[in-house]
Amino acid sequence: MAAFDMSRLDITKQNEAVEKALETTDNPRHRYLLQSYLRHRYLESAGRWQEILDPTLTVEHPYYRFSLISGGRFALDGRDQVAALYGH
Repeated sequence: MAAFDMSRLDITKQNEAVEKALETTDNPRHRYLLQSYLRHRYLESAGRWQEILDPTLTVEHPYYRFSLISGGRFALDGRDQVAALYGH
């Protein structure tokens, strides 16, 4: 596996693909999902993770599943565990 050069990342361009998809999406449901995803990404990037956990933006009992590159897996069950991850 080739090394990933972090110095070449430009955070100002991280959402361009989602924004481009939004420009060409007509289905109202798809547009809503893309807009919600984009809002989540911007809040996360800005360090405003508490707003992601607002009850109007998150289900009452979130459950996140992760698969690691190393092959491991783990889950976060509930708002407290998810908040701990974002706060980290």
